[in-house]
Amino acid sequence: MARVSPPITVAFLVCDRPALLWQVLAAWSKVRGVEDARLEFYCEPGSPESVALCEAVDFTERTVTVNPERLGHAWNMHSAMQAAFQRTGYVIQANDDYLPATDLLELHAWHRDYYADDDTVLALTSSRDTIPPFFDSLADVWRCGLIGALSGFHQRKWEWLAGRWAEGTANWWQWVNEKWLQSGPCLDVLFPAISRGEDIGDPHPVSFFIADIPPQEYREVTGWRERGYGWQRIIEERPQ
Repeated sequence: MARVSPPITVAFLVCDRPALLWQVLAAWSKVRGVEDARLEFYCEPGSPESVALCEAVDFTERTVTVNPERLGHAWNMHSAMQAAFQRTGYVIQANDDYLPATDLLELHAWHRDYYADDDTVLALTSSRDTIPPFFDSLADVWRCGLIGALSGFHQRKWEWLAGRWAEGTANWWQWVNEKWLQSGPCLDVLFPAISRGEDIGDPHPVSFFIADIPPQEYREVTGWRERGYGWQRIIEERPQ
């Protein structure tokens, strides 16, 4: 099992959804290793109740920044990640409507420690709305061609996107899918076979989420990968 130490930074995007945020923060308080993590909250203006919830976090180190003007989701993410990477080499992008599983930081520590030099992998995305057609255990991690939520980046790989961010701000996730994963360099992202995040802001969620997962010896599934073509997913053999 990957050790969470050294600490991982979480760039937390916050809008005006306090009814969801308090549930998300309650889940984060139960994540193993969170006491050694750093939560950096980047709040859009006009939501004093959400800001107060962030300022009340006492289960780990935290900072709270209120944007001087509304940036919108895409630019708030860019600004938050850029700021977080000034202090660390690995950052998880979190939202105020995604619940994390208890092993989320352990999973990301594994990715941080073993994939920094793998230039075929862009990121690890923690939340998925499907599961592969076969897997052996909760420890299985797949390659895929669709970015998801609660994604963790090494700084060098985030910078591949950051310099061209203005190209994709209308739908940054679709831009990543189309220009980085399904064409262009055709990179992979990693995702756990069973989702480690759940979108509670979606009125019609499709989730395969398990909230409490014991420590795992994570492993990448070899010989197979999921590729995305538009929103269609195809399982294909991957040469060894």
